[in-house]
Amino acid sequence: MPYAVGSDVMCRWPGSDVWFQGQILAYNEETQQYSVVYGDGTQYDLQDDDILSVRSFGLRSHSSRSRSRSQSPGHSSTSSPVTHVSRQRKFNSPGRPASKLKKTYSPSRNKTGIFQEGMQGGYGVGIQKEEESSRVRKKIKAFCVIFRAGAIILPVALLFTMLTLLILCQSPSCSILEPPDLPSMAQLWNTRIFLIYIGWVVFQTALYALPLGKVVEGLPLRNGQKLKYRVNGFHALVLTAITVGLLRYCGADVALLYDHILHFAVSAALVSFLLSLFLYYRALHVPSSELAPAGNTGDHIYDWFLGHELNPRFGSFDLKYFCELRPGLIGWALLDVAYLLKEDQMRGVVSLPMVLVCCFQLLYIGDALWHEECLLSTMDIVREGFGFMLAFGDLAWVPFVYSLQGVFLLTHPRNLHWTAAILIFLLKTAGYMVFRGSNSEKNTFRKNPKDPRVSNLLTIPTSTGKQLLISGWWGILRHPNYLGDLMMALSWSLPCGKPSFSSIFHFPSKLDLLLTVL
Repeated sequence: MPYAVGSDVMCRWPGSDVWFQGQILAYNEETQQYSVVYGDGTQYDLQDDDILSVRSFGLRSHSSRSRSRSQSPGHSSTSSPVTHVSRQRKFNSPGRPASKLKKTYSPSRNKTGIFQEGMQGGYGVGIQKEEESSRVRKKIKAFCVIFRAGAIILPVALLFTMLTLLILCQSPSCSILEPPDLPSMAQLWNTRIFLIYIGWVVFQTALYALPLGKVVEGLPLRNGQKLKYRVNGFHALVLTAITVGLLRYCGADVALLYDHILHFAVSAALVSFLLSLFLYYRALHVPSSELAPAGNTGDHIYDWFLGHELNPRFGSFDLKYFCELRPGLIGWALLDVAYLLKEDQMRGVVSLPMVLVCCFQLLYIGDALWHEECLLSTMDIVREGFGFMLAFGDLAWVPFVYSLQGVFLLTHPRNLHWTAAILIFLLKTAGYMVFRGSNSEKNTFRKNPKDPRVSNLLTIPTSTGKQLLISGWWGILRHPNYLGDLMMALSWSLPCGKPSFSSIFHFPSKLDLLLTVL
């Protein structure tokens, strides 16, 4: 144990590159973690990688020599002074004032090598000269401005992009070089459609609450807690299909979804915005241990965008888990069915490209809901807060942007040779095998590394103490699941024929995600 109990150390604030002075309270040999207390009384359990000695920051500790102690002969009197810090000074966390609850977190090691002060005016302890510390403070303020600007611009940009893509796909040219006329307010807003969308969300909520499917535990969260989830997404998909079939039998025109596609998209965007406001207000009144590290910066706009609370719940009803797969993903399936029915109404026959696109996407949706339990090991559930970013993505972006190919084919019909159709089908099949095989392997390993199906796989330890797969699917590629996802996205874009920005948008958007994580 390199740090003695009671010694003063520098501790990284969880989820950031911000360092504060603290004190070692205890060491747990079983978990190999230190219990530390910050200057404001906040306690965390940290790994060795997130603790540095005070001396490495150019600071004096309790064991530093006294003023009366003589200076060593080899020490130059002209050396640069270091920054001294009073031990009576309080150190504030970068987020909102935290309660004195004990928390556990194991972030990755700081690679920047420089100390940063808290974003919310916290007192920092510099590791460089005063002029260098001033420069660091300016950089931090600049980053805060950038983060806030991004949190303001991105919601508008995402809504604009979604609506633009839908409008382009319905225009004769489907080209950004020949933009169509701007839609009127009546084309964007319809109160009746908004109420129908609210009814859709309520209907999916009722299906989620049904005592169907099994109840499983998720992975341990930062505080060690394991939440329970009811896995009945595929049941909800089947019940939704039965309900839609009954409505159609009773005379309801499901194809009208296409005629009001902009109304539904705007309604979904508005619901996601209102939901994110409610989520942020709610998060201001929950214990600090329930907050998401990345969404706890102290900047209201940025925290609202990323998500302030990790797992907002009402009893056993988990809002984030519900929105991840229910209203948006099943809504995407409903849109595909509407496009099939609409083409049959318009042309008296459903084209081969439309069949391929919708069947490929319905398989993707059905697979996600069949393997719903795998969602519990994803970053969205384990680490990401639930704010506007996830709410808009789940409720608006996924159903209306991922189904663009169907909208495009209704306005721009295409013919597809059987040879091309077979090749596209093979691409989809190969992509699905890679996607499902790698994801199942990863999920099995995360749940139980000793499972016979994955116990023989090779791993390497990460800086956070976790094991990283380097054999099986994950020994062939770094991100095989993303490659499979890309192959499937390409397979349902190719039936659209000559590429256009709108019809293939899903593929480059996922390619950008892959390049980001590499």
